[in-house]
Amino acid sequence: MRIVSILYKFVYCVSLAAILAVLLKGVPFESVATKPKALLLWVYVVVLLLTGVVAALSQRLSRTVVWGVVAALCALFTWQGWFGPGGFFVQTEGHTFDPVAAAAESAHFNRQAALSYAVMLVWFLTLPIIRQISGRIRRGDSRHGMVTAH
Repeated sequence: MRIVSILYKFVYCVSLAAILAVLLKGVPFESVATKPKALLLWVYVVVLLLTGVVAALSQRLSRTVVWGVVAALCALFTWQGWFGPGGFFVQTEGHTFDPVAAAAESAHFNRQAALSYAVMLVWFLTLPIIRQISGRIRRGDSRHGMVTAH
């Protein structure tokens, strides 16, 4: 069970690092016109880093802290992805001048963006859920029909 937990935390942190790398490379921090947007982007960077720390130390932190950090991550991920500068889920280019083909391309992009967004949110939410499940297994909580893993 310990190896699985370490592997899960590693994959979770790598996914956060990938998002952070794309964010730092692709989002024009210096050209954000309004200060609130720039401030939100930097808060998002800090929350990404904080989430990585929480993922690594999730069993040592309270459930409230873990859920709070993950909720903040989900909120900022949603804002940046759909509404922020350099949003991950906003189509920025088209590959045709034909209006019918452009509409089909846009619809396809939007479906892929919505699916990617949903998968990422579910992935982020696994941290507090897995933390709670592994805590029950470790304690051998018989109320829920779980057995202690040896």
